[in-house]
Amino acid sequence: DSTQSHGVKWAAAGGGGGGGTTIIAELTAQRADLPDTGFAARGKFGTSWIVTTLDYDTTSQESAYWTMPIPSGWNFTNASAVIYLYWFGTTGYASATSSTVVWSIQTRSVANDEVLDATTTPAQATVTITDFITANSDLAVSSAVIVNSTAWATDDLVQINITRVPGNAADNFTGDAKFVNAIIRLV
Repeated sequence: DSTQSHGVKWAAAGGGGGGGTTIIAELTAQRADLPDTGFAARGKFGTSWIVTTLDYDTTSQESAYWTMPIPSGWNFTNASAVIYLYWFGTTGYASATSSTVVWSIQTRSVANDEVLDATTTPAQATVTITDFITANSDLAVSSAVIVNSTAWATDDLVQINITRVPGNAADNFTGDAKFVNAIIRLV
């Protein structure tokens, strides 16, 4: 089973959605919604094999958003959402030392009786992760990040905001963090 919506693919391993199966959604750089200001610039990397990216700056806090409808019949009551970020660096990834990027991930579920662009409701869940890229490595994969998915319900919209926080003292990566995609597993 799979459902494609707004560039996000929901897929269930094995039988139908929910109920003990692993559900996967992918957030791609190509399908991100960007705010009017403070956004991660769209970019491309490579000449032989092209990778579309969102380039999160090393000095300014930048964001990108994804909004996706939850497919009908999918059950998240007993699920936890685990998010993995995939990114690499424009500089520093081939250096002799390792570096760190700090990410903030906000999620919220919007029901049909709630305001989509409200600043206070529905409630938001925020997770901050410190993501490590090793020396001489081309690709960083974040450790599993658990976000609150218990409020996600069938036919709601789920909004996800991924922001780099270079103002955090732990963020010492000296180049752009080039976001490729994020994978969400509901387990």
